[in-house]
Amino acid sequence: MELEIVGESVRDGSNPKFTPSRLINLYSEASDGLRVLRNVLGTTHRDTIPGVNMQAIESVAGTAYAVQGGRLYSISSGYVPSDLASVDDSERTTIDGNNGAVTIAANGKYYVWNGTSISQPSNLTFSNVTDVVSFAQRTILVEGGGRRLQWSGLLAPATLDGLDFATTESGEDFNLRAIPQAGALWIFKEQSIEQWYATADGIAYIAGSKADIGLKGRNLVVKLPNAVFWVSSDGRARLSSAGIVSTIAVEEAIENGEPVRCVYYRERGNEFACIIFGDRPAWCFNLTTQEWHERRQGETWDVRGILAEYGSQIIVDTFGNLRTLDPVNVDADGALVRQIVTRTLEVEGRPFKVPKLEYRASTGEHNATLQTRISKDRARTFGPRRDYSFGPVGEYQTRIIMRALGQFQTMNLELTMSEPVDSILGATVFLDVAR
Repeated sequence: MELEIVGESVRDGSNPKFTPSRLINLYSEASDGLRVLRNVLGTTHRDTIPGVNMQAIESVAGTAYAVQGGRLYSISSGYVPSDLASVDDSERTTIDGNNGAVTIAANGKYYVWNGTSISQPSNLTFSNVTDVVSFAQRTILVEGGGRRLQWSGLLAPATLDGLDFATTESGEDFNLRAIPQAGALWIFKEQSIEQWYATADGIAYIAGSKADIGLKGRNLVVKLPNAVFWVSSDGRARLSSAGIVSTIAVEEAIENGEPVRCVYYRERGNEFACIIFGDRPAWCFNLTTQEWHERRQGETWDVRGILAEYGSQIIVDTFGNLRTLDPVNVDADGALVRQIVTRTLEVEGRPFKVPKLEYRASTGEHNATLQTRISKDRARTFGPRRDYSFGPVGEYQTRIIMRALGQFQTMNLELTMSEPVDSILGATVFLDVAR
């Protein structure tokens, strides 16, 4: 019997006995009709924005802007930050643009950067602005701790009329974020979502658009090219184009962990929507294969935002480090450690022997070592580590063959690599089942 080791992360932290399998810094995809495992993109360090507390990053009119440590910065195509102006330092910060101007909501305040100076426009209907977004050539201001929406003049984000506002229709729950999607403006609230459309005078509610599910946290939503991905108030991951996409393992992580934000990036024809946690690896959903994997550098993946600009994908962390996602085997200046914990191998309760395990990879110009451990108790504990070399430099298609691994009732493999191997093709376990 032959078993391919491919798939997705399904480990349920509350019950790992039955679902221990994990893919960390690897994901599964199809290649020439086969299921293979690929490395996630690594990162290349470019520069660092001064200070701490990266709050938001966004592109406006072809230029990247970021708010960190109470300052607004522009970021050049060479990834060099330039200090522009002062704003409040707050987790409740978003950036957008309108007619070339940069609009910012920070700590309840509304700012507009016109290219030379920053201002706080007057005539606000409410004093607590939690989000700003461009929609139908107007800037929409979203009230935090309330239900109102205010809009600017056409192509005039600094021009406000205190009477140009409306109140969200669904229930008494408060607004959190606004995201344009498929010609409508989605208003994410604490326990509901509703959609609005553009009118000649502003915006209006789309009758019957209310959904009785909200947003779990104001940063737990991200706009994709053709959809919205978010963590809903019931602790599930949802995609506007597909509905619920989370698994039991992902929902366990959301319930018992610290989900802090959602981000999106692309890689080799795949699209990934990720939930970033403050206390565990990120969970990343591959929209192409509809499968999940985990990503981490250390115990977590410190990402405050990912932005596609200047022909690259710029990633920023809490401390303002600017990196680009690249096909390298380094992440945050450290090794990109990839790890597989297989699902539990068992054959209807019968004992089996493993005469051979074959592991294949494309190593290219690098010598590499595979670290292996075996568990006989459903991944509760693992035996001693054994290291295997992929052979000499220049072997692009290499194999490791492990023989006579012993007899098992159940078997789990842990496979770890930290050296610069370009892509991992897969592994096959050969079983000899007792009659």
